[in-house]
Amino acid sequence: MKKDIELLTELILKLNNDPMDEIGIGIRSIQMAHLIFKDNSRKMEDVYEYLLKGREIALKYNDIKTTIRSYMEEAYLLKKEKIM
Repeated sequence: MKKDIELLTELILKLNNDPMDEIGIGIRSIQMAHLIFKDNSRKMEDVYEYLLKGREIALKYNDIKTTIRSYMEEAYLLKKEKIM
């Protein structure tokens, strides 16, 4: 599973460098936050950085579905961290 997470992380980072797909960058940022959280080898600050970046882009383009997904992902993270 660790190799799969590393491969997905690499692919998402490559796609994030494509400026033509800014809405996709927001979606992938949220996915990246989830992958980093699953990986457990990075800090939670990294997770929230990607999560908030995705939300910011989604709000910029009025992408309600991605905005909702970002809040759902944040709730999931907080629940797993036992904060909620």
